[in-house]
Amino acid sequence: MSSNDQQQPQEAADAVSDTAQRSQTQQKDSLDNFDPCAPIRFAGGVIGFVDHVNGAESAQTSVPISRYEAKLLVRHWLTRAEDIEFFWAYYECVGSMDMREQSYAYKRLNELISSGLVSSAEAHAIEDEVWSARAEGWEAVRRGETWDSTLDDERAAKMLSESIKEWSQYE
Repeated sequence: MSSNDQQQPQEAADAVSDTAQRSQTQQKDSLDNFDPCAPIRFAGGVIGFVDHVNGAESAQTSVPISRYEAKLLVRHWLTRAEDIEFFWAYYECVGSMDMREQSYAYKRLNELISSGLVSSAEAHAIEDEVWSARAEGWEAVRRGETWDSTLDDERAAKMLSESIKEWSQYE
């Protein structure tokens, strides 16, 4: 076997190694820049577009907010995240829009807390209030009940009505 024959397999192995390293670097860069709130665009349309999460309505403003307003936003985003979590657990399904809105809710909560507008203790107190308002529903999930297993229509309508009432105070 000539030295040229030995060199070709080594060059091929080096090329494969370089390609693998480039691919790993691209994947890491892609994960570092990954935005779970972003919609997925493809030739046939868009999956997960939510105007107030990743559209024109989500543009940040320069208007300062008070600590009171920040606490209202914490309550709003905790309620949305919890509603989505409950829906996911209870109905055993989730939509692409909900996944993005939940990620956005946690992102906004993190921003409000890390900015110092709301302390971690204040956010936890608000979270306790939000979760206790849904205690009956979560207890049903813990018992293994899901929408299709044991919930009767009257109880479901009551829970939905309570959720709508909760939401209407933020509009």
